[in-house]
This record gives sequence, structure tokens and C-alpha cells, in this order.
Amino acid sequence: MFAHHIITVGLVGASLRLRFWRVGCLVMALHDATDVFLEVAKACNYTKRENAATAAFAGFAVSWGVLRLLVLPLTVIRGALFELPLVLDGRPPMWWGFCGALLLLLCLHAYWFAMIVRIAWMQIVDGGGRDVREDED
Repeated sequence: MFAHHIITVGLVGASLRLRFWRVGCLVMALHDATDVFLEVAKACNYTKRENAATAAFAGFAVSWGVLRLLVLPLTVIRGALFELPLVLDGRPPMWWGFCGALLLLLCLHAYWFAMIVRIAWMQIVDGGGRDVREDED
């Protein structure tokens, strides 16, 4: 989880430094939009409102899949990979690191989405979802 924060903050900082403002703003907006559902689900869970928590978690899972696994790669990453080189007049070294960080962030999103799906599946099948990030070995 900490790597995600380092990459995201690095991308935002690099977007400011390199003047890729639109990319930085979109990365932050797409991440913040899913966090609303997560925080509502947590609050409902802590206050023992199971139906509301389940609905908020469903909204979180859907928003995560749509925003971070569809919108991010199809708009932000595609634009950075194919349109930024046209603006930059080539592919300077900074571009490679920036796009590499975006792709690494996408890989982390896919990994976490698999965990979200596991939690949802356990909720449906078992009626209870434990945190799959904490494996007992």
C-alpha cells in the first residue's frame, strides 16, 4: 500500500515539475473519486449498518474497476504514452520514468482489484468478508 502512495505522490510531483498538469489532476481526481465509497463503507461497517456498508462497498468496487482500470488506462495512460511524445517532440528520459510509474500504478490497481473481488466473493458465498490483505501463514 505504501508503494502506491509513493508512486502517486511522485506522479503528482513530476506532473507539476514537468508541467503535465492535466495528467496529475486526472490521477488525483480518479483516485479521490473511489475513496468516497471506501470511507462511507468503513463508516457504515464501524456503526454496524451492514446493508449500507454492503451497498457502499459495491459502489467502491464498481467505481474502482471503472475509474482505475478503464478510465485511467484509456485516457490518462493512453494520452501519456501516445500524445505526450507529440507535444514533447520525442521521448525524453523523463517521459520514460513518468510513463513507467503510470504503468506500475496500473499494475497495483489490477492487483488490488483482484483482492476487492475476493472480498466481494467471500461476502456473497460465506456471508462475511475478512481482510484478504492479511494472510495467516
